[in-house]
Amino acid sequence: MDLLYLPTPLIEGDASVGNLDQLRGTIQRHLQSVFNQITIDSDGDFSAQLGSSRLFIRPETAGSDDDAPTIVSLWVILLRNVADSPELYEHIAFHADDYRFGHLSLHRADDGSVTVLFTHQLLGDYLDEAELGFAATAMLHTADGLDDKLQAQFGGTLFHER
Repeated sequence: MDLLYLPTPLIEGDASVGNLDQLRGTIQRHLQSVFNQITIDSDGDFSAQLGSSRLFIRPETAGSDDDAPTIVSLWVILLRNVADSPELYEHIAFHADDYRFGHLSLHRADDGSVTVLFTHQLLGDYLDEAELGFAATAMLHTADGLDDKLQAQFGGTLFHER
């Protein structure tokens, strides 16, 4: 995945229903007011890093019609290549919702490897700077400690090894 620094907003304007281009501009402006540096990857996802954690932000629509609401998906890959175990599943099942901003989940790739994710979603149609900024920073700060704790307990690889 290629990461590129974005020094200026993509598009000016506020988000509106079904308009992902405007939402991308709104997200970028809001993120630039909160973080010293944001990046965009080849898939068009925004990201910011804190320690070993990288938060990704993706604007999406919640449906296929023009009136579908927009959603802002936030996620952190806490660990990759985690050993598949009943203890891991139990931990995720009992602690998935321990966080005000962020939810633990697992993803199994076709090759059988397991990834631990930390996810959250916001409504994009009326997104404001404080809402996105607070959710993004809360998730990053939580993830930067949580990934180390989970790695010590279950193994796996941090997104950004120290």
